[in-house]
Amino acid sequence: MSKFLNFKIALPVAILVMGSGSASAALNCTTQPTCTELGYSKDDVDNCEHYLYCPFDTNYKLCTDKGCKKGYAQTINGCNTTGRSGGLANSGGTTILPGGSVVGGGITVGGVSTVFHPEGWTLDLAEPDGNGCYKCTPKDCPEGYTAESSGTMTACFTGQIKVYNGYSGNNRCSKCQTCPTDYATSANNCGTGIGKSAGWKVDTSDVAEGYTGCYKCVKKDCPSGATTSPFCTAPASAQETGNYSGDGKCYKCIVEQCTDGYARSADDCYSTGSDGWELNKEEQDAFGCYKCKARQCPFGTYITPRCVIGTPEETDSYSGDKVCYKCVNHCSEEGYRENKNMMCSGYSVLVESKKEPGCYKCETCYFQDRCSCSNGNSVQTLTKPNGETVDCIYCTTTGVGGTMVGSPETPKCY
Repeated sequence: MSKFLNFKIALPVAILVMGSGSASAALNCTTQPTCTELGYSKDDVDNCEHYLYCPFDTNYKLCTDKGCKKGYAQTINGCNTTGRSGGLANSGGTTILPGGSVVGGGITVGGVSTVFHPEGWTLDLAEPDGNGCYKCTPKDCPEGYTAESSGTMTACFTGQIKVYNGYSGNNRCSKCQTCPTDYATSANNCGTGIGKSAGWKVDTSDVAEGYTGCYKCVKKDCPSGATTSPFCTAPASAQETGNYSGDGKCYKCIVEQCTDGYARSADDCYSTGSDGWELNKEEQDAFGCYKCKARQCPFGTYITPRCVIGTPEETDSYSGDKVCYKCVNHCSEEGYRENKNMMCSGYSVLVESKKEPGCYKCETCYFQDRCSCSNGNSVQTLTKPNGETVDCIYCTTTGVGGTMVGSPETPKCY
């Protein structure tokens, strides 16, 4: 009975060994073959519906459907089925993420595309599975590019852009690249980075060829009257405006305000300027300005004249902001002046001209050759000792018509 049972168990083994074309060691039965030597494997085969299990170890199996092993395919599109366990898209365009959640096709997860990209795969003809299938192998990224995956995202420095070139498997190939000269991703990355957006702007209509996201850098203009290269002449000096043009600061030529009472030129002193002022070069303020000093009135002119002869008249001259005056005599008659306040000395009195009223002179009194002066105000002529003809007057201490202190006789007349 036991021999019969043993024979029934051994028969399928002999058939499997002969059918599988295993090593001669299995044929002579001197050494028991392994499941692997018999063609069994622990790996699942995609789309396989019927398996034959190894009698020595049922963890090993063999697909009798003659389907491809996992990771193998007969065409590039067949590599798509690997998404069932790895997060790649299946043939229906649906994305199956690790963990079993399902989302629509054509999306990006964490910056990494989860859609099947046949252009990123190749079949390695050097690795067949014995069933007419070949290993699905991701293509290599071009030189300098890296395949992005959920664990290896390419991080770029500020001012760089990420450029893409093909796929390695379903992962996009990318690299970081600096924009060409005079181009940048934003105004803050233009130039040397000093002026930034204060001095730069980008022209989004001018994109560097082959560099999507790199725009032409354009300098902003300085405010009106300002420049990045000022040339100022004294007394002006270059002062920052707080603006930038590109990486250059903007400047204006500005004259500092002098301290009150000081100026850089006599023309800038108060209201009359250099007509009434001059600069005292011995007194200077912190801004290089000089003390304004009032000029002296020209000889013969005065700020507040007290005219002994004539009346005060303005001139074109100034002392500081004050007009200089001079005394002008408009009387044509000899000896007469336009000043009734003249002080007469000795035995002389102030006499107003009968020909030019408003003109006065001091007349000396004579005490000889009396003349008849009716009511003290008649006008008669008298010839003085020197032969000069004068009007007849009384010499008094208070003017015509009184008594003159100290005179030998009162009244006296010519």
